[in-house]
Amino acid sequence: MARVLKPNGELIAWVYYVPGMPPYDPSAEGAGKIDEFHLFHLDKPWFLQTMAPHFTVLEELNIDGFSHFYRFLRKPYH
Repeated sequence: MARVLKPNGELIAWVYYVPGMPPYDPSAEGAGKIDEFHLFHLDKPWFLQTMAPHFTVLEELNIDGFSHFYRFLRKPYH
């Protein structure tokens, strides 16, 4: 996502977390679809850690403990 946004561009994301899910690793043994619609599910700690080199969180709205809306700002240099 960072490579297609201009520096200081904004990203709006609706993220649903599934606590305890490991980071997606397409080269892991047995990697494949986790369910009918998804390759993986997100967990908050590693998702935000993955985004941090490229984006700053400007706003976070926690809906129910699982659904979060984010407004990210792309860092000028990542």
